[in-house]
Amino acid sequence: MCSSDLSEGKEDVVRADGCKAQYQAVSLEQEKLAWKIKKNVAFVAKQEKLKEKTQEKIDQTVKDLEELAKDVDAMTTSRETENEQFKQDKQDDEKAIELLKEAKAALAAYYAEHASSLLEAKTAKQEPDARLSDKGSNKNEAKGITAILQQIIEDLEDEIEQGKKAEEKAQVIFEERLAAANALERDLQEKETNLGGVVAQADADINQESETKTANTDDLKVEDETLADIKPQCDWIISNQAERAKKRET
Repeated sequence: MCSSDLSEGKEDVVRADGCKAQYQAVSLEQEKLAWKIKKNVAFVAKQEKLKEKTQEKIDQTVKDLEELAKDVDAMTTSRETENEQFKQDKQDDEKAIELLKEAKAALAAYYAEHASSLLEAKTAKQEPDARLSDKGSNKNEAKGITAILQQIIEDLEDEIEQGKKAEEKAQVIFEERLAAANALERDLQEKETNLGGVVAQADADINQESETKTANTDDLKVEDETLADIKPQCDWIISNQAERAKKRET
């Protein structure tokens, strides 16, 4: 075998080895990029799932806020209605007390002014022995009526006091419930804000990962094109290496 054949044989070996090395490098890069793309897809899917679940929580939080607002409105309306009823009842009782006091005073004044004439009119129709007790009887009758009026007045005054206490207690309970509702509203609003931040971050991560996936896909396309470029020649070199060597030996 001449020196030119030896030189050509070495060149064939070098070219075949170079092709095999290129094939291996391209294959490794393709596998690495395909693995990266798979990870990109999985990460985006995971973030999309996170967004979906987080959005469900946001929707529920919004519903909770709406329901809370309705409860507060109903609670406030009820308290206002109760307060107006208390004021009306108190006003009615005070007017009744005023009228009863006027009636009591008028009755007392009437008895004081007409005691003698009432006694004469009454005793004129009675037997002589019954007339002796008429004056005291009229006085007791007057006291009995005024006592009944006074009792009614005191009952109404007591009713007003009890109403005040009940109103104060109801207002305290309302303010406590309102404070709790306001605290819950702040918590829900903070929760909604935090969940919104999770969605925003997921969107940012998805966009970034999608850009990375696009870059990896472009790189894989380059490797595919590189393989397509070298394949015809490298396949020929590798497949014909043994045949060419055999021919050089003859």
